[in-house]
Amino acid sequence: VSMGIESVQSVNRLKWQNLKLSMAWKHRNKHGALLTQTAYLTGYSNRFALGMSNFQLKLPSSIVDVGYKCVYSKPSWQVGADLIYHDVQPQSPELSGSYQSQTPQEKQQAYETALFADYEHFFSSAYSVKAGVRSTLYHADGNSHVSMDPMFSCTYSFPYGGNVTAKIQLQHQYLFRVGFTSLGLPTEFRFASGFGFDPQHSCGLSLAY
Repeated sequence: VSMGIESVQSVNRLKWQNLKLSMAWKHRNKHGALLTQTAYLTGYSNRFALGMSNFQLKLPSSIVDVGYKCVYSKPSWQVGADLIYHDVQPQSPELSGSYQSQTPQEKQQAYETALFADYEHFFSSAYSVKAGVRSTLYHADGNSHVSMDPMFSCTYSFPYGGNVTAKIQLQHQYLFRVGFTSLGLPTEFRFASGFGFDPQHSCGLSLAY
């Protein structure tokens, strides 16, 4: 978008991109177990720019994830592993021109390795319980964090349809999203924990119908 105000020229640009590539392979053995392997690449970038006759302001931000996920499952249980590489560019001003110059913040690289398992047991056609755990090793900025996230839920299915589930779980978060909405707008950006910010965790209790 180009526009002129008196003798001042302004060029504004709001450009964002999304990328998703994945490849999956599934194999079911003679015992009924299913092996699912997925390799994927996801990316998001925002290239906001504001240009005037004597300066230019950019707010670049991006995140690229390269991952591999393997799940071995049967009807009542599953085990698996996640390997993820994060390449994150937090949003920061890049200013150039007559007044001053400022370079953007350096990219952040992080590695996440996780092992997980869960098991569901049916006491009857109406009542079941499910227990699981996810163990994660996260490495960024020369520091490593280890977490253990357990989960337990109970489900009751009504004869006339529908069910109610009570769940309690512990969750750790290593990537953060910053913004003023929950809509996933281009003004929002991500950054990785370990670069001056510790990972966060929460304990949740829910009841759903």
